[in-house]
Amino acid sequence: MHAMLGLSGKRTNGIKAPYFDGTQICAQTDPEIFFPENLSEDDESLLLKDKEEIPQPRLLLKIARQLCSSCEFKSPCLEYALTHSELDGVWGGTTKRERQDIRARKNRVA
Repeated sequence: MHAMLGLSGKRTNGIKAPYFDGTQICAQTDPEIFFPENLSEDDESLLLKDKEEIPQPRLLLKIARQLCSSCEFKSPCLEYALTHSELDGVWGGTTKRERQDIRARKNRVA
């Protein structure tokens, strides 16, 4: 998935984009898993609750997080996404809203 986005080690905003060679799980997985359509903020927060039947966007988000959790590129992927606020979808196991929260916390500390 990330490889399809053309990330190949180039520098942007002083952060080197992670090199994705296509062997990462995200590059071998349906991009819809990492970019679930119609994912609302409510879907993101409700994912934390234990539900028997999970609506499609939340299920895809849960799968993406599970795939990211064991990826060796999780940290550089997240760092890259934190420097590019325009990125949608799951990067480094986080959603766009979660990355906004992380940036806000970093700004308060700085």
